[in-house]
Amino acid sequence: MIPFTRLSSVAIPLLRDNIDTDAIIPSREMRSTGRSGLADGLFAPWRYLDVDARRPDPAFPLNDPRATGAQVMLGGANFGCGSSREHAVWALAEWGIRAIIAPSFAPIFKANCLRNGLLPVELPAADFAWQPVAIDLAAQTVNGQAFAIDPEAKIMLLEGLDAIALTLKSGAEIDAWEAADRVQRPWVYLAPPSPSAPPSQSQIGEDLHVPPQTCLGRGTAEGGGGAPRPPGKPARTVARARTLRRTLSLPEAQLWQALRARPDGLKFRRQHPAGAYILDFYCPSARLCVEIDGQSHNARGNQDDARDAWLAAQGIGTLRLPAEYVLNDLGRAVETIVGAAKGEVPLHHAAHGPPPQSEIGEDLSVPPQTCLGRGTAEGGGGASS
Repeated sequence: MIPFTRLSSVAIPLLRDNIDTDAIIPSREMRSTGRSGLADGLFAPWRYLDVDARRPDPAFPLNDPRATGAQVMLGGANFGCGSSREHAVWALAEWGIRAIIAPSFAPIFKANCLRNGLLPVELPAADFAWQPVAIDLAAQTVNGQAFAIDPEAKIMLLEGLDAIALTLKSGAEIDAWEAADRVQRPWVYLAPPSPSAPPSQSQIGEDLHVPPQTCLGRGTAEGGGGAPRPPGKPARTVARARTLRRTLSLPEAQLWQALRARPDGLKFRRQHPAGAYILDFYCPSARLCVEIDGQSHNARGNQDDARDAWLAAQGIGTLRLPAEYVLNDLGRAVETIVGAAKGEVPLHHAAHGPPPQSEIGEDLSVPPQTCLGRGTAEGGGGASS
């Protein structure tokens, strides 16, 4: 925005109460989604005798020769009422208005003015009609007469800042607060700080009871494709995880009944969201995710390998069990998971497809496709049996 400091201009009087935004810029004049091309339609029903032909009404103040080059408008009470359309402020600004003096403003219109570099001054306006006015924002005066303005809005206008730029002025304080908050509540942060300020181990948590800047997921990255996205926790993923918890597949439901009993003292979570992924089961203390894979995963190797590699880079191991293995021998499946969580069963990626029958359950040193089958893509439902 252009900074507003001082302004000297003739004041154009439009001393009517309750001038609404549909009068300032009628909907039929809003032919553009941008901020330009609106000035010609400013006050169109009042400004033109024939709107379609754009034949000016000489009695309307904007058509008065004295209005040429003027940047101040005078209005009546409740200026800018009606619709909240921001186009009304855009049209005034494009025509050349930088300040409006009126006894009162509609709150939304006033806020839109301040966000777009146009100064709303609450003062009786009639005495300024067609008179030169000098506005000094720093001193908060109009021809020496004081007016009030919100301190934050004043800074925005004086420095030409929008709301985001004003916030960023406090960047150092925000960074300091966030750094301290990461230590106190690391589980809130599922994305690392900027590369210029990498998190310390104390900031990201010693274990996944307080998840680091990542956690995990299920299947392919949200939005399709096999490449995982950076850590995060989109609202869509959280909502999808809640749905999946209510629609577990048969092997997932059976395994959850066993895992929720905390075998060997290990705590598990089901359908745990993290980033763009949803994890079938997750053991925080062991940094272990468990995927139950149906036949559909045999054709999704590249996607699953990419996701597992991403998890490995975060220090998370992935154990994959075929759905039929869980259904055929639930007890053995739980033993395999506990063994993997305790480091007694090595994790490895087996070839796609179900494991040879001879591998299933012979001993825990050769886990059943252990086993790492293929995870379920988010949005693809649970593992099929």
